[in-house]
Amino acid sequence: MIELDRMTRHPGYWPSPWPTECGGNRRQKSAVGRLDAATGTAEVCTRHNDRWNVMIIERDPGQLYMGGTMAAFTGPPPFGWVQRIDPVSLEPIVTSPELPCGDHVWCGAIIAHSNGSIISINGSYIHRLDPDDLSIMVERQLPADRSHNGMLALSDGTLITKDLRLEGQGGTTITRLDPDTLELVGEPLLLPEGSMGRIAADLSTSGAEHVYVPGSEHIWRLRVEGDALEVDEWRLRYRSEHDRWGLAWDACLSGDSCWVMDCGDVPSVRAIHLTEPNGRFDTPPGRNVSWRLPAPWDGAQRLFTQQPPPAWLTDELQNRLLLLVNHVLSQEPEAMRHRLFMFRSSTWRLHGTQLTVVSPVSIRLELKWKLCGISTYVPRCSRWCSLSLASWSLTTSPPMVVTI
Repeated sequence: MIELDRMTRHPGYWPSPWPTECGGNRRQKSAVGRLDAATGTAEVCTRHNDRWNVMIIERDPGQLYMGGTMAAFTGPPPFGWVQRIDPVSLEPIVTSPELPCGDHVWCGAIIAHSNGSIISINGSYIHRLDPDDLSIMVERQLPADRSHNGMLALSDGTLITKDLRLEGQGGTTITRLDPDTLELVGEPLLLPEGSMGRIAADLSTSGAEHVYVPGSEHIWRLRVEGDALEVDEWRLRYRSEHDRWGLAWDACLSGDSCWVMDCGDVPSVRAIHLTEPNGRFDTPPGRNVSWRLPAPWDGAQRLFTQQPPPAWLTDELQNRLLLLVNHVLSQEPEAMRHRLFMFRSSTWRLHGTQLTVVSPVSIRLELKWKLCGISTYVPRCSRWCSLSLASWSLTTSPPMVVTI
């Protein structure tokens, strides 16, 4: 069971109930406490500052920081900024200098790090700021010259972030940095596909740490191995290339699942990230960057979760896979003597509706089925199980592996 952000203190952050966006690395957006609204009087305080106010975090009690990027789509260059604000009046107490962002316009992110500083990322730059006067302590340009979205602190304090890429824009670069010097930790990792949504991370009670990255077709999981990041075998396909659904927004970890919604690359997001530098236009974009434009796809919005399949479904799929293979073999005796021999020591992996055979001969088989009922009776006579050139080994946890 994935733990709750609000119930555990993460060693990478300042001891605060809300040191990072969404309250923690799992992005569960919940905190301990109470409002006592029933016995209080509602009051509303509003401040207009003509800035793109992206997020607020808390360091010490009542010590609130707000950050964002100037939405300068045309004209003077954009810049990132951080303000410490009064929790009652919302007026700024102190404001950072203008933070370079590589001329990219996108949200950015801030965190209250365990080393005491405020870390800010905007565009293709990252800054370490003094928590008192928000002066720049360290400035670093990131390896990928694109806008970056999302930044997390891992359990050892190192920072992890990524650039934002839409479908067809190449693979996303995952970057890990030292929180004090902002120097690279290990080599940046290039994913096989682009990523739009923000990352999430989980630190288990055993000490294992994983980072979840919403890609353009899959949700990817990375293992944190010392100073290295390694792509894990676990992944979830939620769409195909040029699909009728959108790209995944931020990942959320809760229960035993990773949750995403496929509603990300709306017209405004596409307009911003199809320009170079991101979000900079020769003429004012006007309504082209409105969030109220219709979605550019016709598929209904979906909520995805990845959970281990129930045992009865795993057993049913295993049995049906055996029946399918035996049926094919019985239709063509030559397959038993020659073609099956080619696939000895091959590995078959079944992920949901996709079966992939990994062998010297490249084969990809797509399976689709409709569950009409559950039958506990499966023929097990020798006619179905006589595979003279094959031995079978089936696991019960995903991915299901069949070895021939």
